[in-house]
Order: sequence, then structure tokens, then C-alpha cells
Amino acid sequence: MTDTSGKTMRRTTDNVLISGTAVLLLGAWSSIKFCVSVFVHRSELLDSVQGNEDVTMLQLFIVTVLMTLFFATGSMLVHIYIGVSARALALDRKRKPPFLILSCVLLFITVNSALYSLLYLFDEGNEDAERASLIIDLTLIFALLNLIASARKLRKIRKESPADSQAKDELSQPETV
Repeated sequence: MTDTSGKTMRRTTDNVLISGTAVLLLGAWSSIKFCVSVFVHRSELLDSVQGNEDVTMLQLFIVTVLMTLFFATGSMLVHIYIGVSARALALDRKRKPPFLILSCVLLFITVNSALYSLLYLFDEGNEDAERASLIIDLTLIFALLNLIASARKLRKIRKESPADSQAKDELSQPETV
């Protein structure tokens, strides 16, 4: 392996590792953001079921809490899966192949969330919440784009240089006489 390809591989490995860690950390933020979003927009939910006498406020509260917990937990689990899989790829451990596909799906969802935040940025009373949401979404978009590009590049580099890494292993082992 030449010196420049070694630098490229280390840089790409570091990008995957850092992006995987960012996805892990931003997963917690995304889950919190979702819970806050439900809390901020609760009046719209109440208005939509106001005329229905079959639904009590306690039932609505329980369903809202359960759905919020379900989606926030699901979101966190997806972020954990992607982040841990990316870190495993960077550290050359056992990797789970579909994490790049799931990263693309999460990227699509996050771009839509960022567009939603951008559209409602100038609503009365929601400026701070939407700004925070937009910042989190943009950071996650950058981390996911970097992760996807770097993971593909790292896989390509590793496919191209198996002979180089095998020769490096042979050179690092002491000779037995």
C-alpha cells in the first residue's frame, strides 16, 4: 500500500467513524426533537378530535404518549443501528450490509423534516423550536451524506487493496526459522 493510499484509507476510515458517532448522538437529539414537536403541536391534535365525543382527554393523552414513545424509540433504534454499523465498518469488525440502505432512507426522511422545519420557520410562536429542529436536521443530513460517501469509498478502497493488506500482514509477522 502506498503512502497516499494509506493516508486516504485512514482519512476515509476516520470519516466513517466520526459520522457514525455523529449519527448515534444526533439520534438522541432527533428523538427529543420528535417528543418536543408533539408537545408543541398538541393543540392541533386536540382541535382535530375536539368534536368527537367518543374520545376522552385521558384516552387521547394515553394514545399520544404511547405513539410518541413508539416513534421516538424507533427513531433512536434506527440511529443506533446505523451508527454502530458504521463504526463497525470503520473498525473493520463484522458489518451489517443493509445499514447503507437504511442510511439513505433516514437521509430522505431527514431532508423532508428539514423542509418541513424550513416551511414552518416563520410561524408565530414556533420560531425557536423550528430553528433548533432545522439545525439538528441539517447537521444530521451532513453526517449522513458524509457517512454514505465515506462508507462507499472505504469499501471500494478495501476491495481494491486486499493484496496490499495481506502483504503488510506478512511483513509485520516475525520470521520463524
